[in-house]
Amino acid sequence: MEEQLTRLQAELLRKERELTALREMLRIQERDRSEAMERQFSEARRQVESLQQEKAQLQTEQERLTTEVERKEVALEEKREQILQAKREVDRVMGELTEARQTITRLRSQLDTATEGLHQRETQLTDLVRLEGVERELEAARRDNVTIRCENARLRNLNSARPPPQPLGLHIELPLSFTPTNAAAFGVHSAKAVMFGNSVVVAGGHADVDSQQQVMFYRPDRRVWNTLGKYNLSLFAMAVLGDNRMLVLVGGYNLASDTYSNNLVQWDQRGRYWRPTFRPMPTPRSDAAAVGYKSYLVVAGGSNGEENLTVVEVLNTHTVQWSTVAPLPAPIEGLIQNAPLQDATRPEIDTWYLMGWETGLRQPAHTFAISLHQLILELEGGESTRWAMLPPPPLACCGAVIFRGCLLAVGGKDRHGGRKKDIHLYLPGTCEWLRVAELPVAKHNCCCFPLSAEEFMVIGGTENTQFSNRVDIARGP
Repeated sequence: MEEQLTRLQAELLRKERELTALREMLRIQERDRSEAMERQFSEARRQVESLQQEKAQLQTEQERLTTEVERKEVALEEKREQILQAKREVDRVMGELTEARQTITRLRSQLDTATEGLHQRETQLTDLVRLEGVERELEAARRDNVTIRCENARLRNLNSARPPPQPLGLHIELPLSFTPTNAAAFGVHSAKAVMFGNSVVVAGGHADVDSQQQVMFYRPDRRVWNTLGKYNLSLFAMAVLGDNRMLVLVGGYNLASDTYSNNLVQWDQRGRYWRPTFRPMPTPRSDAAAVGYKSYLVVAGGSNGEENLTVVEVLNTHTVQWSTVAPLPAPIEGLIQNAPLQDATRPEIDTWYLMGWETGLRQPAHTFAISLHQLILELEGGESTRWAMLPPPPLACCGAVIFRGCLLAVGGKDRHGGRKKDIHLYLPGTCEWLRVAELPVAKHNCCCFPLSAEEFMVIGGTENTQFSNRVDIARGP
């Protein structure tokens, strides 16, 4: 029994030693595992810190690069703008030089013929002198092409019993090249155009019901179209005031209420909306012609729904007072708005041309002209003035533009209603219209606007019985 107990005790001791060995082995393994995990954790923490440092460095580098890119973009944009300005200035100067050379050559070739025609007209004028002061007016006419144009037309009207002077049979060609550019946002007919800032604003004509209330603008430097905020009227006139800082819409027609407006609204560039401005016109009207001159807004003609108007009203933007001046000699519809010939160095030749037709193509056509300078002088207490009646253009419903100091009639309809490509030039010296070029496509009631001394735009009009959104850039030699 004792021997068995001894054996069991020995076995128990052996088992205890094995258990102790196992515990020691487990402790060693646990220690090794902990040390390994600690090393892995330290390594991971070091890698995280390294990655965070790299991230911070990358963010710093990104910010630096972003700042550098923005700075270079600003500098590049400034350089680009400087280059564009320099190029425009060079183009302008070269255009003026070329225009001056061509004008001198052309005028020299026409001077003898025009002088002979002038002598013929002087002889006729001498026969008609009945009132004191006609010789003084004739001398002024010799110095001023605009005055001689108006005086010749007036004296022809007074001397209707005498045969008119015969045209001199001149043949002149104006070599124009036409380049299609991006189409307008929508088709227009009888639209009006003004330069506002660095954009050509087009609106106020006939289009579909929704588009008649839209105002779109064209950036010549980018050759793209866009739209301004919608206006709740249509068939309004348009003018730019305040040294090209204020775009104003004048009058218009409210389709919903079938009423005519006498309100003036201006474009709020910051708020991007139309807001009322100045005092309403005395006469509500649509389809009027308007032009800004110095601190004045001149509004002529138009319709009140019952009749075409002859009344001409002028707003003094300083005093916000309206005045009535010399009326149009006859009512006309389809006014061609904003065809002014202006020269800042010679304000006496600031001339505004209007073309239009009484109802129907077979009714009389009219071309009127007036000196804006003399019109404003009349308001300020000077001598009274009146509109000159010039010979009408050969085609009805044409566009009008002043290009290189000459009045052009663009496109139009003949007496049978056929659309034409013809472009006619008015010669003040002979009081006649000459066909000098043609459009790429036949159209009528297009909108024309000069971009520079070398280019003018031909916008929209009616082609094939549809309102067109085609836009061509006409360029002279």
